[in-house]
Amino acid sequence: MLLRPLKSFTPLLSPRSPATLLFSTNNPSDSHSEPSYHTLPRLYTPNLTPPTLNLTPPQTSHLKVLRLKPPTLIRCFDGKTGEHLINLTSLTTGTILKTLLPQPPPPPSVTLYTPPLKKKRLKTLIEKSVELSVTSIKIVPQTDYSSHKITDKQIDKLRLTIESTACQCETFHVPKLSVTSKNFKEVCEDVDVIAVERVCENNVLEKFLEVEEEFMKIFIGPEGGWSHEERELFKEEKCITLGEKVMRAETAGIYCLSVWNAVRNIK
Repeated sequence: MLLRPLKSFTPLLSPRSPATLLFSTNNPSDSHSEPSYHTLPRLYTPNLTPPTLNLTPPQTSHLKVLRLKPPTLIRCFDGKTGEHLINLTSLTTGTILKTLLPQPPPPPSVTLYTPPLKKKRLKTLIEKSVELSVTSIKIVPQTDYSSHKITDKQIDKLRLTIESTACQCETFHVPKLSVTSKNFKEVCEDVDVIAVERVCENNVLEKFLEVEEEFMKIFIGPEGGWSHEERELFKEEKCITLGEKVMRAETAGIYCLSVWNAVRNIK
């Protein structure tokens, strides 16, 4: 059997292979190049010092879980200079190949105040808050009906949760988490709205539609609700209702942030 000579040779590369990614263009409008970057693992590296990348032990452990074998490509962002393509030469070091996306402007400031919740529920609230573009989360350590305590160890774990969520949802801004030093009365004076069940007539959507500023401070209640003494400190114009039903604390926070994002997107 006679074989015809090949007129041309085109290497067969997977659209997701490292070789294809390395030689793709920087044009964001090229649908055959940029989308393939989104399949690469993404890490938060706040201490990025170009042109090299040094990974922390937790990040190295994460890459081992993903079963990555260098040399390979990953993405990283530092919250300051944008998102970068990294040639990972080992599980601890790499070099920056190029900047994929520049750092966008900071989002509108949204601070969520919350009392300590049960561990799983607080983690859920923080994960969803990051996805909903919160910029700061402040733990109010004590309310009348909150029996949960927050420790430094829990705060450290929750900060790792924030970083992990920021990597997965592809945000460029990592929210700050802290325990406020303000007492309950000072928090009530500082916030813009306070979620109160049933007794309030200010609808959360109507309240947010009235806001002209690009910042918001939201205070949600503890799992046991507000006490009568705490309600006495609330200013009527700051109170908002989330509807006829009584929501769990984490649901109330997610609900408020969702409505705020929806209002900001249509203005």
